[in-house]
Formats: sequence, structure tokens, C-alpha cells
Amino acid sequence: MMKSFMSLFRQRLFFISLIAVFLVVMLFSFANLSSSVDPKPQDLPVAIVMLDEGQTLPDGTNMNFGKKMKEALTMESLPGGDDSPFMWTEEASEQTARKSMERQEYYATIIVPASFSSNVMSLLSPAPTQASVQVIINQGKHLMAANAVQSILNKMIDGMNEQLREQLLMTAEQRGLQALPTAQLSQIASPVNPTYEIVNPIGNRSANGNAPTVLSQMMWMGSMIGSIIVLLASQKALQGLTHRWGVVSGQLLAGAIISIIASGSLLLTGVGFLDLHIPDVMEMWGYTSLIGFCFFSLMIGILNWTGINGAPILALLFFFAPPVLGLPVEFLPEASKNWLYSWVPLRFAAETLRDVLYFGKGLNLGAPLAVLFSLAGFGVALTFSSAMRPIKSLQSSKDKITLQ
Repeated sequence: MMKSFMSLFRQRLFFISLIAVFLVVMLFSFANLSSSVDPKPQDLPVAIVMLDEGQTLPDGTNMNFGKKMKEALTMESLPGGDDSPFMWTEEASEQTARKSMERQEYYATIIVPASFSSNVMSLLSPAPTQASVQVIINQGKHLMAANAVQSILNKMIDGMNEQLREQLLMTAEQRGLQALPTAQLSQIASPVNPTYEIVNPIGNRSANGNAPTVLSQMMWMGSMIGSIIVLLASQKALQGLTHRWGVVSGQLLAGAIISIIASGSLLLTGVGFLDLHIPDVMEMWGYTSLIGFCFFSLMIGILNWTGINGAPILALLFFFAPPVLGLPVEFLPEASKNWLYSWVPLRFAAETLRDVLYFGKGLNLGAPLAVLFSLAGFGVALTFSSAMRPIKSLQSSKDKITLQ
């Protein structure tokens, strides 16, 4: 009894399974936990447009409250002492800032108007006018990061309001302005009024802005299943043949058909049944089909060389992607950025679909599509190079078995 019980633990396969479990759990733990244990924003790109030239006082002094506000916003630390999560860039005009946001360069832009200082100074005059700043939020770049930027900026502007209020009340006291009207006091209590504008909105029914990632994942899954089935069908088709060229060419045609069908199924489910908001369904069908074919080409190229043993690699890539793609890149730790986000193929598909869904001008398609086309080209090269391998005759294999 004891001998049979211990026989399992003497098997080499048992020890191999221990190593395999250790490595697989380590890989999945790294993929999931490294991105989600303690995500903190850092180096969030934000722009500021400074149009305020200040206000000249009766004694000839130029008072520039806009400059003071810029200094307060761009400090390396927040009022509470934490490090600022922003990476500031000053743009020359509102127009250039908006163009940069269309290219997904900024999560937000603050515009300080030319009348800012004069309006702040007017709060102590008989004709007070509340100062304002315009905050433009680029929601399409990433909803989670855009919301975080808006929340932090709102708190910073509140802190600026506090400082200005104290300064204005002190100035009023020095000037002997004791009995100010209630309406004027309410404006002094909140000297700066921020107005918010959302550009490139994600809209409703968009999976909380995660539609690009989800659609990319589904196309990867469809391409993976399709490539495995095509590989198995190809192996059967090769029986009795002496060359592979026709079969591998057929694989790519099959991949194109599978990609179109998978994309159609995805959009039928998402739009037809789940009411997912997609501005142009036919355009999205074209892009998701293209993405699916790029994925398929890479996968079938790998499988042609590795056989079905390469399928776990494709599955691992599928499971590695969601943790890093679900967060803005600025929220990821350096390890996740360098070891996962920088190369995972689904990232480039998600970037393509993000531009199509939320920006719609094609300004950000060049880089991700270039990577996807490169991956597809690599897969096609692997596929055709596999056709040069010799095929062992099935009949000769049977003869060998009979002779033995």
C-alpha cells in the first residue's frame, strides 16, 4: 500500500508539475498584482494656456494673479504635501492646446484668460466681476485618468480660492472697506469660478470607457480559436501532400474570412443585443476585422512552427493584457510599463479602437496600426517559411510501423 502510494511522488512528471505550477502562478501574479496592488497616478500630462498679462495698479505696480495661479498649480507638491501627479506643459494658445488634445497628448488643459487679474482686482471695486478659468477635460484619452485629473484640479483651484480670498479680505481691511455688500462678499468668498468642458466624450453605453479594450480582447480570443482550428484542419489537409504552399496560402484566406465573421458576431452582440454605443458600425467592422486578421496572421505563423504546443503562449498573452490595459499607463508601476504594457499586442489594437470610437479623426492611428501591420507581416513570414519544411510521407510512416 505504502509503495503504491509513494510511487506517484517518484515520478519525474510530478516534480515537473510543481515547477510548472510555481512558474505559471508567478507569471499570473505578476501580470495581475503588479498593476493593481497600489496604482498611483504620476506624470499625467496636462497643459496650461496663460493669457493673463496682469493688472497695473495706480502706483504703477503690475499685479499678475494668473502668474501666481500658474505657479501654484505647477508646484512639484500638492497643498497637502503629496507629490504632484501632473506633468505640465505651457501651450501658446487655446487652439494649439485643443489640437494637442485631439492627438491624445493631454488629459486636460487649463486656460487662464486675459481678464483674469483685472477681474480679481475688480472684486474690491463697486463693479465686481468674478474671475474664471476654463478647464477642458479630454475624456476620450482615458475616462479613469480624466476623472482623476478633474478631481485633483478642482481641489487645487479650491486651494487657490482660499489663498485669494484671504489676500482680498486683508486688502479690503487695509483699505478700510468694512461694510461690503453681501453679493460682493459672496464673490470674494470664491474669487475664481472654474468652468468645465468635456472634449472627446466617451458617451453613454461605452463600458465605462473600456470598450476599446474589451473589443480588442474579444478579437484576440476569436483569432486564437480560429487559428487553432485552422491549424488542425491544415494538418489533416497535408496528409498525402508533398508541399505546403497551397495549404499555408489557404490559411491566410481562412484567417481573413474568420476575422470578418468574428468581427460581425462581436458587433452584432455588442450593438444589436447589448446596445453598445458605436458611432459608425461599418467603420468599426472594418477596423476590428483588420485587427482580427493581424492577430490571426501572427498566431497562425507561430502555430505553424510550434504546433498545438504554441497555443498556451497565445492564451497567456490574452490573460496578461487586461490588468495593464484596464488602467491608464500613468497609473502603472514601472515594472508593468516596461515588462507588459510596452509590448503586449492587444495594447495597439485598443489604441486603434480608442481613436476610432472617441476621437474619430484618424490622427492617432499611424503608430498602433504600424505595429499591428508589423506583427501581421512577421506572422505571414513565419507562415510561408514553414512551407519550406519537408513533409514526411504519411504512407512511409505507415510502412515503417508495419515493418516494425
